[in-house]
Amino acid sequence: MTTRAEHGQFRWSVLPPLPLKGEGSALVESVEHYVARLAWTVGVTVRSLCPVTYSALGNSRRYQALGASGFCGPGRQFKQLVAHIERLTGSEHVRCGSFWVVDELLAVTGVGRDTKHQRWCPACFRDWDEDSWEPLIWMVEIQQTCPVHACDLESHCRGCGYAQPTCRDYRTRRQCYRCGAALAGSGRASTRSTHLAWAEQRLAELVELCATPGQEQIPFERYDAFVRGLVEISQGEPNLPATLRAAVARMRSNAVRGRVTLRTLVNLCALQGISIPQMLLDPQAAASRPLIDLWGGYKALEFPNGRHSSKIQAYRQYISDMLKKCEGRYLPPMAVVLRKMKLNRDLTRELCVECYEAYEAAYQRQGAYGSRVHFNRAFGHAMRTLELENGNPFAPYDARKVARRVAALAKVTSETAKSVTRSAAFSRRALERARVVLLQDTKGPKNSDLSKGSSVNTFSQPWYK
Repeated sequence: MTTRAEHGQFRWSVLPPLPLKGEGSALVESVEHYVARLAWTVGVTVRSLCPVTYSALGNSRRYQALGASGFCGPGRQFKQLVAHIERLTGSEHVRCGSFWVVDELLAVTGVGRDTKHQRWCPACFRDWDEDSWEPLIWMVEIQQTCPVHACDLESHCRGCGYAQPTCRDYRTRRQCYRCGAALAGSGRASTRSTHLAWAEQRLAELVELCATPGQEQIPFERYDAFVRGLVEISQGEPNLPATLRAAVARMRSNAVRGRVTLRTLVNLCALQGISIPQMLLDPQAAASRPLIDLWGGYKALEFPNGRHSSKIQAYRQYISDMLKKCEGRYLPPMAVVLRKMKLNRDLTRELCVECYEAYEAAYQRQGAYGSRVHFNRAFGHAMRTLELENGNPFAPYDARKVARRVAALAKVTSETAKSVTRSAAFSRRALERARVVLLQDTKGPKNSDLSKGSSVNTFSQPWYK
């Protein structure tokens, strides 16, 4: 194979130098699809082509090349994969179909979804021809609709409900991996909120920046400068927006790259009324104080939570119950809440930032660090004592007996023991109500035992143990 060099000469390439479709636009072809098209052109499968990309650097091991990061990023391996494809094809712009430009500031889960599974527009698959391609923007969780047909993007087969793996060959990508049914069809258009449509526009601007040939990588320091600029202009503000508080806390806990997502970038842009390219290309100007007050009453934009929606909904239920009746009761630390509900801290703060920050603020107002340590230890003893007392959180219990035992075990005063006992009892009930929300959301109203009026004892094995 040959490709044209800079001075009008031709040079040999191992693989055919296919051009990247949609280059320089928000609908740029994803590298995942480019590789599938390249493998089909050569006459091999995608999995057969993957070891070739590694052997370019003398690595003969057959890795799972299309893993969590795949060829589009963000991730730990995708830049090497893209560099190998560019070297083998002689094309220098393959990286434009990935998040190579913003890889220095995006977390591994920066796109908000598992990129090991395919996403598509059924109307685009219906109208497919040899000039069609799968755009990069389909991979991002924020993007819920097709930019061309304005219908909902899908990730599961309508026939069998099976999720489609990303590492599919070019000819079979539009058929179900399991049942063989066509993934094409008439699109379904759901009602979109105005803030979601605005977020999709901001995302399109970022993808267009990534698809621009010759655009250099944006260092993490640009994002750091923007957040620090917001902190400077917020001096004297009584209450910072939850989005900004979360961004500052994330940077303080981890000063290196790897904790930023596209959801965070969009929310920070909404806070200032700017675009993501403005934030990353000129952070000082983007972080300047706006002419009008945009922060008053600002709340973080809510986006679909994907496969985590059930647990996040249960988490919201628990936090809401605890904050409504927190007077006279001790709020346990967030670490205890997350451990009980089996949630990741970074994920929860990312998907439910308003609830997370509201609970953290209420917890911090309960006293100094030293006093909270004693309360936390007593709360743990109260939870274990109540669980041993009765498996049903709603059953009556001997509050005085439990409080005396907690005071003896934690070595705290009787008043403190009574407070944490009431808090632990209410927390167990709130956790059980959250469990009911989780069951109803995962099983659905038709299959749930609760909806059928079943007499099954739902407290025999508490989900939060």
